[in-house]
Amino acid sequence: MSITCGWETATSQIRVCIVLSAIYTTYLAIQAVQNESRKNTDTYLQTAAFLSFLLVTTGIFDILSVLDSMNDNFSMCGSSFTKSNNNVSSQLNGIQCSFSLFWSIGVLSLASGALFYFSAGVMHSFRKSIAIDSL
Repeated sequence: MSITCGWETATSQIRVCIVLSAIYTTYLAIQAVQNESRKNTDTYLQTAAFLSFLLVTTGIFDILSVLDSMNDNFSMCGSSFTKSNNNVSSQLNGIQCSFSLFWSIGVLSLASGALFYFSAGVMHSFRKSIAIDSL
């Protein structure tokens, strides 16, 4: 009997880069609104769509990985666990597996991607009302 964990909890370097890019892009959006800066608004509009795509893609892959992990660990976590004479399997009989934290990370990534896409539309309409910088 083996435990299969096919999902790593948001520690990969690519996720860290995506999150740091999203934080910096959000900072640019705040600066664009506070200073009415067209340059920061344009930078945000150029990066928001791509970051939205990356967040949604990683969210989908996270959810698919959780589903795969649930399927791989069904013999240990499922209700149809059969007892055997093996000590390890008889000790594992009472394991209750919870995937709620892993689900929440995938769902939050999907929600963040959707919010980035929505905020790009709001920022696009805000850009039309900004006068040219330095006037």
